[in-house]
Amino acid sequence: MKKENNNGKITYCETCGAQTNMVINFLGKEKVVPIICDCRKKEIEKEKIMEDQKILNQRIDLLISQGIMDKEFLNNRFENDNGSNPEILNVCKKYTDKWKEIKKENIGIIFYGDVGRGKTFYASCIANELFKNGVSICITSFPKIIDKLMNFTEESKMLIEKVKTQNLLVIDDFGVERETEYVMEQMFKILDDRLRTGLPTIITTNLEIKQLEQPKTLAQRRIYSRILEMCPIKILVDNKNNRLEKSERKINIAREILLN
Repeated sequence: MKKENNNGKITYCETCGAQTNMVINFLGKEKVVPIICDCRKKEIEKEKIMEDQKILNQRIDLLISQGIMDKEFLNNRFENDNGSNPEILNVCKKYTDKWKEIKKENIGIIFYGDVGRGKTFYASCIANELFKNGVSICITSFPKIIDKLMNFTEESKMLIEKVKTQNLLVIDDFGVERETEYVMEQMFKILDDRLRTGLPTIITTNLEIKQLEQPKTLAQRRIYSRILEMCPIKILVDNKNNRLEKSERKINIAREILLN
């Protein structure tokens, strides 16, 4: 700062030249009070963004350490969408925009379709956007949950509690788990707990809706009925096979590296 005028009491910003304080009369005495110039405002905004990002990163690290989120889901964000299905993207964005109403009414989504079509991408986009806005989330799969349950540790108990109580639960790849009596019972308990507590759940699955509506066993009927009740929004994701696209891209990169 450089000092000017009024017996050296007034100062100006060295960067933008704006006045950074002023002299006022307060109860008969002169007081010098600060003024925030535009460039300082930008610095404060930048510092806040950096601090917010630091806090977000700490929260993400905690989720990863607790087994509540995998690193592979972190880059699944709305801004990384390839534009292949704007209608689905628009629904996902509205889901996050209307989260208060969604949570109040306990409205979940089933993303269904063939392998590698983008179901996990859209589901984790929703979760990441809500997480960024302070909503507690859990992105996992039933095989991972069952693995934790089989360990019988305090960590596994904590994960199960998180699965039951986070504001949004995303179950990825539902239907790939082994249908043993133990597994089916654990799945039912988790889904039933969330239904009873009114917490939204998003499911991604390769199963067709018809398969969910026409279960073959009593155990399936108990679980599928919960899912259909919790997830009234059913979205068919039928984009180009993203995994094949990524595989082709990796092959091309490998050719560039190894053959050129």
